[in-house]
Amino acid sequence: MQNTLLQRIGKQLEDWLPEGTIIKVEGSKALEIITEQEAVVVNVSCEPLHFLTGRSEDVWRPVHVENIAYIESNQKKTWFYAGDESYCATQTLKELMPRLPHQFLQVHRSYIVNLHSIVEISKDIGAGYLVTMEDGAVLPVSQSFVSAVRKRLEF
Repeated sequence: MQNTLLQRIGKQLEDWLPEGTIIKVEGSKALEIITEQEAVVVNVSCEPLHFLTGRSEDVWRPVHVENIAYIESNQKKTWFYAGDESYCATQTLKELMPRLPHQFLQVHRSYIVNLHSIVEISKDIGAGYLVTMEDGAVLPVSQSFVSAVRKRLEF
C-alpha cells in the first residue's frame, strides 16, 4: 500500500515539477526527486515505531515505545525517558512524531508525552498548563498545543 501511495504522490508531483525532473520510487521508504541541479529526498516513511534505540553512557539500547514516558528535545539533542533511565536518540521530534503510536502527543515544541504516563494536568501561570509525569517530571504545555491537548484529553 505504501508503494502505491508513493507512486500516486509521484504522479501528482509530475504536474508541477520542472520538465526534465526524474521521480524515483524506491521501496517504501522514500520518494526521490532528482532535478538537473540537485537531488532532494523527501522522506515519507510512515512505518510505526515499535522500538526506539538510544544511547545511555556507552551502550545503545532498544526500548519498546510503550515503555517511553516522554521524549524531549534539549540543546539540539533528543532524549527519551523510560523508567529510571534516560537515553539519547538520533532522530528529531519532528521525525519521531508521525511514527509514534496514537498514545503519544506533542505538548510543546520540545516535548512529546506518552498519555499513559501522565499523572495530572494543572493550570500554569497565565493560560498555560503543566503536565506531571509518573516519574515526577513537570512539563509545560505551550500555548500552540493547548487546544490539541484539551481536545485529546477531553477537558
